[in-house]
Amino acid sequence: MDDKRTHSVNAFVPSMRAFPIRLEIRLEAMASDAGWARARPVDLWVINSSTMCRARITEVRYNFDDMSLDAELHADPRSHPVLLAAISKFGHINTERNTAEVRICIRLTRAETGTDPVFELLASENLFPHRDTPLPSLTRTILDSHYAGRPRDMRNIRPPPPSNIVLSLASQRIQLRDDQARAVTMGVERHPVLAIQAAFGTGKTVVGALLAARLAAPGRLVIATATTNVAVAQFTDTLLKLDNFRHLSILRFVADTSLQEGAPVTPVDLHTILHGLEARYSDSLTPQEHRRLRRYTRARRLIETMLFHPEQTVNLSEEDREKYRIAEMMNSETTERAIAILLRLQFPSILCITTSSLLNSTRRGGLFYDAFWHCRTIIADEASQIPEPVFLAIVTRFRSARHIYIGDVHQLQPHLRCPRTTLAARMAGRGTMDLLLSKEIH
Repeated sequence: MDDKRTHSVNAFVPSMRAFPIRLEIRLEAMASDAGWARARPVDLWVINSSTMCRARITEVRYNFDDMSLDAELHADPRSHPVLLAAISKFGHINTERNTAEVRICIRLTRAETGTDPVFELLASENLFPHRDTPLPSLTRTILDSHYAGRPRDMRNIRPPPPSNIVLSLASQRIQLRDDQARAVTMGVERHPVLAIQAAFGTGKTVVGALLAARLAAPGRLVIATATTNVAVAQFTDTLLKLDNFRHLSILRFVADTSLQEGAPVTPVDLHTILHGLEARYSDSLTPQEHRRLRRYTRARRLIETMLFHPEQTVNLSEEDREKYRIAEMMNSETTERAIAILLRLQFPSILCITTSSLLNSTRRGGLFYDAFWHCRTIIADEASQIPEPVFLAIVTRFRSARHIYIGDVHQLQPHLRCPRTTLAARMAGRGTMDLLLSKEIH
């Protein structure tokens, strides 16, 4: 149960030169941590000031002996100037040690989302914005097969004949089993939507990666997606191990918040690729593009220091604090400009991205809005975790794409991150693999 109280406490500021400003607090008479957890946002008010500020919990220590809770808070970068000014005006400053103490009121905010982040996106999504406009034939075919037709009669449908498929994976020669080879054969055919059902440990990710590599072609982007960053990273690593497809340009997008929480990294993560873009394509860049990439690199280094090495931003000069503040403010703009250069010079053959990031980045105003509209194939790994509304959103968003879903309906439930009794689970808890198999689409 979350703590609903507003606490009035003394906060200690270990350094007035840090960016963002940090505060250390102690809460007494706490029977448990009561929702005070790492990465949880809080609202705080410096008593007598006129502004409410937002901060995030970065460290929590609960002491069972005296039932106290110690927490370290980092101000939201946008709240930093206001909070620093309030502490300077209403706090007690130790000029020799450059520390401060200040009286604040603080409370937990509502958790950002209790379910998969994609449900928050879907809550404001209009899946059918042009109801009077006919849907493209491919989208209409996919939706009709699910919602307007009966399950297919499989008695007279024969599987493709067995084929001999050999691949080189991390310098090892592997011959696919007959069922794997049939799945690959069906995947490269022109089925609008296909479900590949296979049990745990049967090489589903290898089949999916091989399909993505075979289907990738100039002007035919393949998007590989899954609900979790771990699954996307595994798919990406498998792609990179396909020795016969090293010529493909593979790009993985992973959000900074996920990296901060410990998401796996790969050599083809977006910011890694952008860092090396200027050196790799120096002769192909205009003077303006050189300037924009250098600006991005400088800002990104500062952002990464704040994200992954906050201890290095504790004692900063006023000039350095201003550099970090500007880098945070300009992060979206510099990244968008760097991505535009990347797409011109090295348009990806395969994009690996989580389902929530895919829908978020391709919506109006998103990082990749209008960049990947010509995607022709979407491959979803661990598709039993993808809830039905997400499948529907992807189908209506990418109207020229065919869809391949790979998973085990008996292995993993839809990725909801909430109790199965909640409204999201009861109303939108059906998995995509369950939906497809019920219509005999496999």
